Amino acid sequence: LSLCLSIQGHDALLSPNPDIDILETTMVDSGQFAVISNSVVGTWNHRLPFGEFFQYEGEAIESIPIENAMISLQFQQNGILIRRLTCPEAGLQLEEYGSWRLSPNGKNLILEDMNGVETVATIKFLEMDELVLDWNITFELARLEASRNTYYFNKQ
Repeated sequence: LSLCLSIQGHDALLSPNPDIDILETTMVDSGQFAVISNSVVGTWNHRLPFGEFFQYEGEAIESIPIENAMISLQFQQNGILIRRLTCPEAGLQLEEYGSWRLSPNGKNLILEDMNGVETVATIKFLEMDELVLDWNITFELARLEASRNTYYFNKQ
């Protein structure tokens, strides 16, 4: 079984939250929804050969260069999400728990962090072992935010 999902754009919506707006489009049928949801379940890794995270301390913002970092997302069948950021060179090893669910249209992942804040990751591409997300990733424990938005994950 190989599911290939490629999304080009979003429908306009009337929700007051721009991140959540894209979730209210036409629902996919239950069979297709289950296939997409089951395809997401598992551990996905993205290696950052070089990147930059921004750390927030009150009003101050500090740029942190990251080399050879690994972002790992573990989507569990029960809706639990474990996010990891590891970078031996920078001494980073973060692990955060939250939850996830697939949007009714099957095009987005709604990711809730440990503080209950929801963000939306748009599924640009999904196959059995490859996942491409458009997402502004953050790690609350370290108050880190990534400087890029598109992530190419491989299933572990």
